[in-house]
Amino acid sequence: MKRRAFLAATGGTVAALSGCTQTQAGGSAANAGGPEATVTFDVPAIDVNRFRTRYTQDGENVSPELIVVGTAASIQHLTVVMEDADTGDVHWTMWDVPVGIESIPEDVRKEPQVRLTEVDGEGEPPTVSQGQNYTGDVGYAGPNPPEGEEHVYRIRMAGTEQSLGVEPGAAPSAVREALSGRVVGESSLTGTYGGGEE
Repeated sequence: MKRRAFLAATGGTVAALSGCTQTQAGGSAANAGGPEATVTFDVPAIDVNRFRTRYTQDGENVSPELIVVGTAASIQHLTVVMEDADTGDVHWTMWDVPVGIESIPEDVRKEPQVRLTEVDGEGEPPTVSQGQNYTGDVGYAGPNPPEGEEHVYRIRMAGTEQSLGVEPGAAPSAVREALSGRVVGESSLTGTYGGGEE
């Protein structure tokens, strides 16, 4: 039976991830570590290598949908990190996302925990966690470069075999420490944004 998942509630931040990463500008992203360490995902909010305004602080500031295309069999949990590649500011983190979901839908609520409601699933829906962003708030903060500047924003997805065990609402340093040495596969996708651009 095909599994589908939608977020019913949520609440993230992380710094850098370890592992071998191949970065692509727009489209889907695939890990360079080989078939045994594959994470592949797509971000429709990045159009022709640029973030759509809806997903920025000039627009509605809603988190983008992340479509999970594929993961290696050894991966059981996913961690998502979005950061400004020009400043290092962390804009979003989400962790302990179980594999098997088709996507993380857009406009996730800005709360420390998110419950995934499976349309065709049984039992208690899984809960995933979010942490602080660069403003100190929990959840997603869209691109917001200084006026007249264009910045590059990187979304990373890392796969681990086990749950990170990090408290919801944690700082980026806690997520980074938990990921250290545990990443099985990782990939990233980048998009640019300059203030006020469509």
